Amino acid sequence: MVEIITPFVGGSFGTRLSMYNEPIAVALAMKTPGRPVKIEYTKEEDFSNLETRTASRITVKMGFKKDGTLIAMQMKVLTWAGAYAARAYLAGPIALMWGMGHYRCPNRDGECTVVYTNTTPAGAMRGYGNVAASCAVEQVMDEAAEKLGIDPVELRLKNLKRPGDDSNLGPCPIESTYEDECIKIGAERIGWWEKRKLKKAEGPRRRGLGMAAMMHCSGAWPLLIEHSNAIIKFNEDGTVNLIINPAFPGTHIWTTLAQIAAEELGIKPEDVRIVTGSTDVAMFDLGSHASRSTYVTGNAVLEAAREAKWQLLERAAKMLGVTPEELDVKDSRVFLKADPSKGLTVEEVARNTIWNLEGEAQNISGKASWSSKYCSPPTAAYFVEVEVDTETGEVKVLKVVVVVDCGRVINPNAVEGQIHGGIAQGIGYALCEDFVINQKTGAVESNNYNLYRIPTTVDMPKDIEVIFINKPDPKGPFGAKGVGEPALVGIPAAIANAIYDAVGIRIKDFPITPEKILKALKEKQSA
Repeated sequence: MVEIITPFVGGSFGTRLSMYNEPIAVALAMKTPGRPVKIEYTKEEDFSNLETRTASRITVKMGFKKDGTLIAMQMKVLTWAGAYAARAYLAGPIALMWGMGHYRCPNRDGECTVVYTNTTPAGAMRGYGNVAASCAVEQVMDEAAEKLGIDPVELRLKNLKRPGDDSNLGPCPIESTYEDECIKIGAERIGWWEKRKLKKAEGPRRRGLGMAAMMHCSGAWPLLIEHSNAIIKFNEDGTVNLIINPAFPGTHIWTTLAQIAAEELGIKPEDVRIVTGSTDVAMFDLGSHASRSTYVTGNAVLEAAREAKWQLLERAAKMLGVTPEELDVKDSRVFLKADPSKGLTVEEVARNTIWNLEGEAQNISGKASWSSKYCSPPTAAYFVEVEVDTETGEVKVLKVVVVVDCGRVINPNAVEGQIHGGIAQGIGYALCEDFVINQKTGAVESNNYNLYRIPTTVDMPKDIEVIFINKPDPKGPFGAKGVGEPALVGIPAAIANAIYDAVGIRIKDFPITPEKILKALKEKQSA
């Protein structure tokens, strides 16, 4: 039997979904019984040997009626797998589902080819195919809007899916979506209608507006089993242990799960202690991916808290001589609904259950397994204003507005942090992050951060506005949906559309570097 211990990861963004290091460590450990084995990579080795983002070449065709109704769609995805299967065999086909499943369309045809190459394995990355799909589909939506003479905002609003439609991941009805509100509010906040009417300024620096819309997932059902577990145990001082085991890749999920438990139990979040990190201690959890942790693990926590709460109320009812139905709990106090002045502290009840001299000792606890069978996709709209220098090809992102429908927001600070991080990653995806492989040798040439450039604080726009729709989903814990990946998905496509609006060139090969912009401008002038 193997015990898996998962410490605080810090950040993975999908890379740690596959096992590359672990089998090597296990093999070495078997050769050296009783001694610990540690595998350590340099940054160059990390770039060259562990999973990269899955590269894809995507072709999209869309057919519309004159009134803008989408009636047909074809999408072909060619996926670069690297030397091994890894996660590319999933990322490619799922990109098809994201791309063809976002908007209402009665006629769809998709094809995916996954190609083995003698290079670094490709795998999961935040958004898992949806970023690439969005870059293709959302640019084609803008091209269609231009040819139809319809505003890009209006074209998207006309073709959105509604609650009850099949989700973007297959035949499972959408529980809730407020994507229309995301688009309308975002357009208003960026000044879409006013700025689009303005005459383009002359001179080397040109400004443009772009947008993209998105639908993602709260767990991968019905494509994948979505199964999480939670245990809640009361301590004699009224605090609780929450025993869970989703990985912690820097998403603040422990805090959010503690809040869910505390809200249901009627205690303070700081009185919830997280116990995690070992498969010998915690029950099964599928992990942290597919924006699932709040929705799936959160529902397991909520069910476990309900069971523990009922036991708490039963014991308090005995102590007060009433029925459990007559009681409620809030602010760490159990009280009569009819007369809140009468009651007991949670600590008094918990201590009575453990140190009970009447033969009724009990450790109050709740255990729950939650397996999702619902589709509650988060949706979002992204609006970007850029400035393009036609002399240098440089692009400066001036303003970003992101409006997110992620159900009821449980931890606003954490969610806003997720969105800001996604904006930074989206700017990198769109403008500068380039994984360069030598075409002759297959060696990774951009194998450190001095060669693989990621955005820094100076690259971030000074004007960022994050808006939450904050309407509850019927199946999420306290109405919450997933939000980790949606933060990134539509940013690159919105930037590409904004560049086109600014200078009239459409670049479909990411990243959109100054060299590509200057080349495209030169070709446009020559034509």
